[in-house]
Amino acid sequence: MLECAQLSDLVLVPCGADQQEIESTLNVFDSLKNLRKPSRTPGELPVPVRAFVVLSRVSNLENSKATKQLREYFEGEGVRVFDSHIAYRSSWLAAGRTGRAVHELKGKDRSQKAVDEMQAVFDEITRRVEEAEVVQ
Repeated sequence: MLECAQLSDLVLVPCGADQQEIESTLNVFDSLKNLRKPSRTPGELPVPVRAFVVLSRVSNLENSKATKQLREYFEGEGVRVFDSHIAYRSSWLAAGRTGRAVHELKGKDRSQKAVDEMQAVFDEITRRVEEAEVVQ
């Protein structure tokens, strides 16, 4: 895992509100905290691996207190958290059952909110990778 993280532009660690997941996620970030990406050019200093938690299977209620508290908990532990998240929705169960992406689902299985959340995560990935390229 660490070798892949060193070569990645961005490391995303999904985490739900389950206590075991939270503890495992903190362990992952503990392993990543001193990891450096190899320099791209001679003489350039190695840079820290850029890693974020993506909150997943969290409440689908907008402005959920539990989701806000989870985000604040990670930030208090020094773990960066994506602004976007993926809420618990039945569309994810349908996606797993049918082998389709959420945006490919039809009828009662489809949730525009799930599609919008996934698009928001994608957009944030793109933005953060582009920001890193500008800095480097």
